[in-house]
Amino acid sequence: MNREIDQLDRILDKLSTRIEEWDDAQTEAAEAEARLKSQEAMAAKAMMDSGMSAAKAQQEVRAKDEWQEMYLDVQYKSIAAQKVKMQIELGNKYFEAERTRQANLRGIR
Repeated sequence: MNREIDQLDRILDKLSTRIEEWDDAQTEAAEAEARLKSQEAMAAKAMMDSGMSAAKAQQEVRAKDEWQEMYLDVQYKSIAAQKVKMQIELGNKYFEAERTRQANLRGIR
């Protein structure tokens, strides 16, 4: 019985760690997206202030290598956060399976 409780505790500890990792990853993704949108808005506004249309300014901003790098950074960070979220979901399923297994063993004894 003690080993079984220890197994559930280990699963819960891993889940707790993953939740913290997910929170960090989500925060990083949100911050990267905010930087991208801010930089995009500032650059487009500067171009529009010089007489360029909004649509043309947006095209010009998004055509720059810097914007593409920032956009990819946002995407990669979002993917990393999603991966950790999937690990949490898998851990939840593993916890439920272990809990069910233990309940079944108690019923057999």
